[in-house]
Amino acid sequence: MLLAAFDPVGVRALGYPAWLVYLGLPAMLAITVVTAAPAVGATLPLALLVGPAATALLWTRRAVPATVLGGLLGAFAAVTGLELSLHFRLAASATVAVVCGGLFLVTVAAARTRGGDRPVSVPRGT
Repeated sequence: MLLAAFDPVGVRALGYPAWLVYLGLPAMLAITVVTAAPAVGATLPLALLVGPAATALLWTRRAVPATVLGGLLGAFAAVTGLELSLHFRLAASATVAVVCGGLFLVTVAAARTRGGDRPVSVPRGT
């Protein structure tokens, strides 16, 4: 997961207390899900937080590119899901969640064909 990118030695080397990072990031995630759930349901916040991040981590293992790529994938999934829900008259949040899952499944299939569980961006032979 993305928390693996924040190792305690690196966090301490930057001058931050490691316990704050390890407790702060999951706390912010929980606050986001609990706050967003009454507005859009429980499925959409979880799908938009987990799906694009998991998909991005299949493409790269570095924290900053994974964060940027995850944001772009989340925006793409939201716009695509909303367009599909308008076109086919489906529930918007469920359609966005399905698009997030579809992006992940396509990426997993691409990763399997390119060499197992390595990131897709790593060429064969390395």
